[in-house]
Amino acid sequence: CDVAVNGEVWENIGNRNSVFENRKAESFYMPREQQLARIRAVIRANLLRIKILKSKGITADSAEEILSVYKQTTELAEQIGQEMDCLGEYSLFLRHQGDYDSAIKVQLRLKNLCELSGKERSEYVNVIQDLAVLYAECKQFRDAEPLLLECLDIYKSLSREKNFALTCHSLGILYHDMKDTAKSR
Repeated sequence: CDVAVNGEVWENIGNRNSVFENRKAESFYMPREQQLARIRAVIRANLLRIKILKSKGITADSAEEILSVYKQTTELAEQIGQEMDCLGEYSLFLRHQGDYDSAIKVQLRLKNLCELSGKERSEYVNVIQDLAVLYAECKQFRDAEPLLLECLDIYKSLSREKNFALTCHSLGILYHDMKDTAKSR
């Protein structure tokens, strides 16, 4: 019988109680760095598992499994302060599944984490641009507009002309969808 602890499967060899207790005690007395390394390895394995599941084609069953693995991975990542690494992918998956409300919640969480952690402006701008796209797809134009305008300011300050132009294009489409032809020009 295998036992799952924090998403990690521990093999049971021989007497199931003694092996489990030995591994549990081993983990308890393990140095913090070793515990962190173990959690990071489980996170990497889970993200790989998600990629494999996605590559086989997403069915209703595999979508449920992928969501479950994303949630588990995010919880593990929170334990070591690295949830930002998987929240963006999780949000994108929810968006592709049509669960826009959940995708927006995850993306807002990611935005807040970026703001709190003082992430580079180049990383932060990607997060808010993805959030703006989600809002626009949900026809929440008033929420999308200030984010896209903030993206323009950041891209301009970072001298990213290509990104600036693409964001101008996105903003023009947003204004068109809002039926605000004066701003769309």
